[in-house]
Amino acid sequence: MNKTDTEHPELCYGLLPKFKNREDGITYGDCIVIFWGETGYHPTNYPEGKYTQEMIDGFNEKLGVSKDVAMAMKDCSMINKLDTLEKWEKQFGVILDIRKTHIKEMENV
Repeated sequence: MNKTDTEHPELCYGLLPKFKNREDGITYGDCIVIFWGETGYHPTNYPEGKYTQEMIDGFNEKLGVSKDVAMAMKDCSMINKLDTLEKWEKQFGVILDIRKTHIKEMENV
């Protein structure tokens, strides 16, 4: 069950890209943890450079976190000027709306 727009996950996983495999074209990287309302990310104890976005999406799915919510959380975590929880939550809403609008537009193409 996915979190709704008003229920925010405490955390999600993200991919810190390291390299793109020339043979299969897949990007591999490190698994990171992003906490709601925090700038930056936390490393995990998982092996480095062995994860794909598909694997990270699976981890988040087990937490009930959708791809859009995880990507919006990752985007917000990289904006240093979001120095209060209120600013972070507001920017999260903006980014999530943009992602949803973009997906709808792509479905209509």
